[in-house]
Amino acid sequence: MMIIGIMGCDDDGIAEQLEKKNEFLSSIANLGKRFLNVFGIF
Repeated sequence: MMIIGIMGCDDDGIAEQLEKKNEFLSSIANLGKRFLNVFGIF
């Protein structure tokens, strides 16, 4: 998956992929926070 980002030499493509990755990571982080909130840890 990471190789695709390197092979796509156009900056727009790389920026777009990084944006998507960040959205993905932040959505996982939000799910994790919600999960912990359910158990009253945070």
